[in-house]
Amino acid sequence: MKSCCKYLFVKNFPILLLLLFTLLLSACYSKEIDNKKDATIAANLQIEDIIYKTLISNETDEYKAKKIFENINLIDWSSYQSISGNNSNDLLSFLERNLSNTDDNGKLNFLRATTKLDGAYAERYSSIVGDLFLKDKRNTIHLISKLDAPKQKEIVDYILFNFSANDKLRIKKDIEQLKGLDINDDERRVVDLFLERLK
Repeated sequence: MKSCCKYLFVKNFPILLLLLFTLLLSACYSKEIDNKKDATIAANLQIEDIIYKTLISNETDEYKAKKIFENINLIDWSSYQSISGNNSNDLLSFLERNLSNTDDNGKLNFLRATTKLDGAYAERYSSIVGDLFLKDKRNTIHLISKLDAPKQKEIVDYILFNFSANDKLRIKKDIEQLKGLDINDDERRVVDLFLERLK
């Protein structure tokens, strides 16, 4: 009986070895995927954590604004909600107070900061970008022209969201006047996008 078992074991040893190798390889690959997922989650959370810790720090507002606007384009608002204890309002208030004083790169980063933005916070964001647009339509159109096409449409819709019908009529007239100015082709496409959305 023992010799029979030994014979079967020896005969099937290569198959058993192959099965063991396959199981080990599968386990290692699965672990690698899990590690990559964890690293991605950690990297995403890290940005929100950096922004939150900067916001509540004792640093000057000038320092906070510089650091936050450098990173705000990478924010996931859902993750930030978790880290901040469901309070994105403080961050949006800070961004609103400092947006007009930041450089164009900071403004551009803010225009990109819409990942998983919804509800009341999306309305607040809409109000902020709407004010930015009203203060300087020409430069805001220039900044929007640097975004990719889907993001351009998203930001134009955010800008127009809070305006009344009368506001939109005035905006349409102002934008039509911009078409006659010396603007580049990318900016002209943004002007056309505004006019399309204002029909």
